[in-house]
Amino acid sequence: MSTGQAIHTLYKQPNLRGLVRLTMKAIRKQSRPSRASALNKLRDYMWLMSTPEYHDLHFEFSKIIDAARWEWESYDYGEGYFYQSNPDIGIHGLRDTDARFEEYQLAELLKDLTVFEIGSNCGFLSLKIAKFAKHVTGLEINPFLCEIASATADKLALEERSTFNPISFEDFSGDAIFDAVLSFANHTTYDQNTSQGLDDYFRRCRSLLNEGGLFLFESHAPEFELGKLPQVIEVLKRYFDIERQNISRSGSFLDVGRKYLVCRAGKIA
Repeated sequence: MSTGQAIHTLYKQPNLRGLVRLTMKAIRKQSRPSRASALNKLRDYMWLMSTPEYHDLHFEFSKIIDAARWEWESYDYGEGYFYQSNPDIGIHGLRDTDARFEEYQLAELLKDLTVFEIGSNCGFLSLKIAKFAKHVTGLEINPFLCEIASATADKLALEERSTFNPISFEDFSGDAIFDAVLSFANHTTYDQNTSQGLDDYFRRCRSLLNEGGLFLFESHAPEFELGKLPQVIEVLKRYFDIERQNISRSGSFLDVGRKYLVCRAGKIA
């Protein structure tokens, strides 16, 4: 039995033995993100021990995450577990979906709209939005994350209100126009899986909206943006009018300090 298969077995019937094993793995983690992810996994496993109706779903997620570890060569934003949280199905993540949703006022902004999210990751934020929006289309280059998103949509009965496409933004094509486009920390990527320049990126975002359409932008964490954000915003302003902006103050250590902009699509020159 491989290490991955052994972990999967622990999820079939969460128990004290599994809890001890995950605790030992968490203790060995060195970096802050990897340690936080390991602790999130441990916390969720404890929850599963008294919530049998979610055993099958978490077992399926465990298999997908393990497959991605061996088959997906790019950087793992979830550090071996989940990047986004979803309390509806008992998952903590490195980023706090509910905190972002509330602070960014997404229910009010996106109610009854058609929404396009670039880089939807495991789809947990998209699915939170889908409860209020008319429909959400998520774009995520990692097919394993799209698989998790689709399984979650099915579990939460949101499959009719959401679609997830395993494709890069550069390769995405179609004539669809959306009411709102979300670019949350995707104008550049840590894993270098995108190659378009900023002007091409924001022009493509603009092409998905009618004049006056809603564009929501979130920066990377300050330490990753490295002082380049003013330049990024100057390029953004060629295509969008900024209505308001703020710095995130809630959520996890990966949420705090990011800049959030609510914009409208301007006239095409």
